[in-house]
Amino acid sequence: MPTITLKHLRKNYLNQQILNLPALILPNHQITAITGPTGAGKSTLLNLIAGYQTPDAGQIYFDQQLVFNSQHQFSLQPTERRVAMLCHDFAFWPHMTVRENIAFPLWNQLPPLVVKQRVNRYLNLLDLQDHQNSYPGELSPIQKQHLALARVLATQPAVLIFNEVLSLGNLALAQHLRQTLTTLARQLAVTTIIVTTSDQVAMQVADYAVQLRQGHLQQAGIAKKLVITAN
Repeated sequence: MPTITLKHLRKNYLNQQILNLPALILPNHQITAITGPTGAGKSTLLNLIAGYQTPDAGQIYFDQQLVFNSQHQFSLQPTERRVAMLCHDFAFWPHMTVRENIAFPLWNQLPPLVVKQRVNRYLNLLDLQDHQNSYPGELSPIQKQHLALARVLATQPAVLIFNEVLSLGNLALAQHLRQTLTTLARQLAVTTIIVTTSDQVAMQVADYAVQLRQGHLQQAGIAKKLVITAN
């Protein structure tokens, strides 16, 4: 799973600069937290890495592979970058069973036998075997979390992104999701990025932390050693 390297990355909106990162490296096989107050540029950074938005300048590398270069007007499509993003709304297909929800993103990409094996693996990994024929509306909140994780992990992304889903809503559910994410990300050695406004969540979950303010890098380093500045 890749190290993500950003060079001279800039993004403007309506003639206003919203992100300016001369150099930043997000380590591979680790959980990186992107922190900072609202408007710091966190979600913009995620969208640039995933390919959902286009930087105005700069380069992005996954390991040694160039995925974006403004000078050459080169940009890999989001599907080619193998980035999966999980947001607030899990957006299940309500008319599909748990098994079908996990399998659906794979149907046009893999042979049927491989899809079946892949789905079985993540049903087992997320303790959903006994609920594979249930519909999302029949699941408990924790089971819904597990289904969302199983569906995104079954695509075997190179980079897994969680955008503001670890500190919202029911505290017990948020804590469960944080624990599950931490276990799975390390077990599968997938490069993982979380976005949060909570420095406490970042220090609990992440190996590495990046703090943004008004689109600029404030500091970056080992999460538990990072000196948290006041928002």
